[in-house]
Amino acid sequence: MPTLRGFILQPTYRVLSGVPVLHLFGRLEDGRSFLVRDRRLVPRFYVERDDAARARERGARKQFATDQVTLLGRPVARIEVKEPADTPPLRDRLTRAGIPTYEADVRFALRHLIDRGIRGSLEIHGEGREVPGLGLVFEDPISSQPTGRRGSPSSLSTSRPIPRPAACSRSASMAVAHRRCSC
Repeated sequence: MPTLRGFILQPTYRVLSGVPVLHLFGRLEDGRSFLVRDRRLVPRFYVERDDAARARERGARKQFATDQVTLLGRPVARIEVKEPADTPPLRDRLTRAGIPTYEADVRFALRHLIDRGIRGSLEIHGEGREVPGLGLVFEDPISSQPTGRRGSPSSLSTSRPIPRPAACSRSASMAVAHRRCSC
């Protein structure tokens, strides 16, 4: 199985047929573009376990026990929503009711990267398929971090930094003020 190294340029998502799909656009070390798509992720945030029943009454119906705790050591329950856009209104409703939320402000696409310790550079282990206009596309890869899932044709893991920008962007006012443009 080949291992390719690359750098994520844009983590984002799209909702397709009611399912959020993570999209990681990037550039491989050899200069080719890549896209990682993952359809298996679920938008989530947390409330303190003691507030779970009150949160359920206010619309946080899909709840799961976790072994995670707040920074103060209080146990939390995981709240899942259907789409990332469902998080802000539910979070706001819970906050107005005096129920603190945790990680409800973390963007859906970044959540996946944070969970896997990926900070920009990554290794993609496996075969992608070449798609005109997109580059090499990897569908539903599994992180090499322990997740309990097995059998994926490709996986993701963190990598040492590799970017060497081919172009840069700079504000015109900065270029004029410094009479030069450099990267």
